[in-house]
Amino acid sequence: MNYLYYKAVNWDELQDALDQYTWEKLTNNFWLDTRIPLKEDIAEWENLSVQERDQLNKLFASLSVNYTLQSEYGAASLRRGIQTQQEEAVLNITTFMESVHTKAITTFFRAFIDEEETAAYYAFADQQSALARELQRISESYQTGNELQKKAAFLLCETILTYGRLAPVFVKDSLIQTNQLVGNLLRGSSIYSAYLGYKFQLACQQLSAEERTALIAWVNQLVEEMLSIEVDFIQEIGEPIIGVELLHYATNYFYHLLGFPQSVFYDLPVDTLNKITNLITSIDDLQKQSRLILSSKTEDMENGDYEF
Repeated sequence: MNYLYYKAVNWDELQDALDQYTWEKLTNNFWLDTRIPLKEDIAEWENLSVQERDQLNKLFASLSVNYTLQSEYGAASLRRGIQTQQEEAVLNITTFMESVHTKAITTFFRAFIDEEETAAYYAFADQQSALARELQRISESYQTGNELQKKAAFLLCETILTYGRLAPVFVKDSLIQTNQLVGNLLRGSSIYSAYLGYKFQLACQQLSAEERTALIAWVNQLVEEMLSIEVDFIQEIGEPIIGVELLHYATNYFYHLLGFPQSVFYDLPVDTLNKITNLITSIDDLQKQSRLILSSKTEDMENGDYEF
């Protein structure tokens, strides 16, 4: 950064208009887990089999481990790579929303099970060797990676290590309020993921051909490692078919965020694909909406403007 930390933030002095637009979009998307009436799903919850409830609880607990890492270390690790003061403000909201996502899992448990069962599911997630291997690798990237590697690791955690675990909710439309909760989680995450992907791509433009090749190789290796672990975890705990296809969809979305050409084939039911597509924000969406907002704020020229 080329400014002092104590320099006042003037939002009229924008180096990147997308900073302000993303700030406004995130604040307009503000939500709290306690405002979703999850208990309205109790009747449908009780209609689920014991196995289905157990599956949902284990997957939600595993998501909480991710959100905790992101809120405590992930977002904070990105601060050294910011280019504008407004970008730091966006990261502040991102950190807060990650904390909301973390707490939302506890709110979900409070609606359906008692504290003793909740503690048991959290213990299950904390003791999973697969999750530990994933988060150890991501954590290492936050601690020792360069700024682009940190952003890539953060985005991987938001996509590849998240979407597949939500499959049981996507296929259970009857859990209306739980679907609303998941929708809020993905909608907010996709806004700041698209923003960070945009910043990642801007920084990539400054790399030499050799540096870019090395970065792509590093990212591909990370994806390969994480996919191997996550596929096994989803097949053991989650929805083995839809979960893995959502995982592949998330992998494509991840590569899109980075601006990399790689892709993975996925085959999702049309209703599931439409549901998730309507929830996420792409970089193109973010930039297009930002340009529309900026153009609407531009005043029309008058004859007097041409008199010098």
